[in-house]
Amino acid sequence: MAPALWGVLGLTVLGLALRGYRLGAWGLSGDEVFTLRDSVSRTSLVGPKPLLFLLNYYLIGSWTALDELGLRILPMIFGVAAIPTLYWGTTTLADRRAGLYAAALLTVNGWHIYWSQFARYYTLVFLLTTVAVVALIRAVQVHRPRWTAIAVVSAAMAILAHPSAALPIGGVGIWELGTYLRELRWGRRPTPWRAAFLAVVLAIFLFSVAWYLGPILLRWYRADHAWGHQGPLLILSYADGLSLSLLIFSIAGALLARTVLRPGVWMGLTSAVLVPLVFIMVVSYVVPVSNAYLYAVTPILFIWSGVFFSRLDTAIPSTRVRAATVGACLAVVLLDGAPRLWSHYQTGTRPDIRGAAAYVESHSHVSDWVLADQPYAFQHYLPSHDVRWLDRDPDALAAALATGVGEEGRAAMWVLEIRQQRGGFNERDLGPANAWVRAHCTMERFFGVPRLDYKRDDVIVYRCTQPELSYLDRTGTGKETS
Repeated sequence: MAPALWGVLGLTVLGLALRGYRLGAWGLSGDEVFTLRDSVSRTSLVGPKPLLFLLNYYLIGSWTALDELGLRILPMIFGVAAIPTLYWGTTTLADRRAGLYAAALLTVNGWHIYWSQFARYYTLVFLLTTVAVVALIRAVQVHRPRWTAIAVVSAAMAILAHPSAALPIGGVGIWELGTYLRELRWGRRPTPWRAAFLAVVLAIFLFSVAWYLGPILLRWYRADHAWGHQGPLLILSYADGLSLSLLIFSIAGALLARTVLRPGVWMGLTSAVLVPLVFIMVVSYVVPVSNAYLYAVTPILFIWSGVFFSRLDTAIPSTRVRAATVGACLAVVLLDGAPRLWSHYQTGTRPDIRGAAAYVESHSHVSDWVLADQPYAFQHYLPSHDVRWLDRDPDALAAALATGVGEEGRAAMWVLEIRQQRGGFNERDLGPANAWVRAHCTMERFFGVPRLDYKRDDVIVYRCTQPELSYLDRTGTGKETS
């Protein structure tokens, strides 16, 4: 076996170890509960984002429980498979050295490891988008049926994994459309195959945006305008999640790639990045969107980073200087990501909803009222309680306390706050409800672990009562205890 393949095999094994470590250690959080809900009910490809749910239902649910571990098996597998796939894609468009560097950077990337251990579809999107974008660019270049078939099938599957994958795929199609129209203006006559291929790619893109992505964004527009970054801040939050050092090397690689890669390859990759960035930035001013919607463009950033390190590895004549320079740049990436990766293994980069729910379960009466952030996740671990959304309006909290406590024998109202900090800045706290909660509630328990990267995902448990109302004892007999 060639040395490069041995290197890819070693990186894949390392990637498996990093993504498999403590895979089922953390409770379900955020949208993982929705993955559980959909994975036990989805038996077809109907509806948006169905692919992972279908695979969970048939491949995982048929032999093991869809619990904290079972739901994360496929995201981990797709995350590990992305390492040799990225090597293949980068080698196809650039060279083998760039492919090894890109695969190595992906192997140790904390953001990719996090999503590989999160029960959602983003590593599947990463994997399929890598194949789709590379195959689309190659299909335009060589006009071979094999590349065309790979491109169409992988593009369709990537969009079934999540419709945001249509954005980089559409970016390649828009670049090809521009090239096609420019050749017509110059008097050239493109082949009928090229026109048909372009029509298919653009049709997939437009159908996906109109039929899948559009309704999702419309639902968010109707639901809530109060959360989410906008415009440049959204891009900065994406850079923070991915790794700032990696993004800098990616930009440098994109600039170098213009002189290293074939013009068609460089323009195809650039369009596949710019179209999603512009689309998401514009939409963010109207609809709350997550930076996870940019996950589909991430493979291209790793390809560009691989090109940067490959070029750096060949441009310096002195062996010692070259080794020192490349080693220093790789050390920057590793040192940038090490605190985040260490911290991730401490907390799973998610709030301890399971632990907080267990505390409330053991210290509350079954009729107590519970208000919580991520109520769907808390409801999963508190099936005997009525868990409702935590409204940060003080008047709403006062009304909830007045009507909830004492109604139907309720003794107390519990407030479960998820407090998030990123780099010392609060992304979520009690906000306008802070003073009311401090005045009417007692902090019962704090669930959180300090991290090395100055980020926090804590759960704070408050118990709120009205002093003039007696409450039922823990046995539920109705005997007054005060």
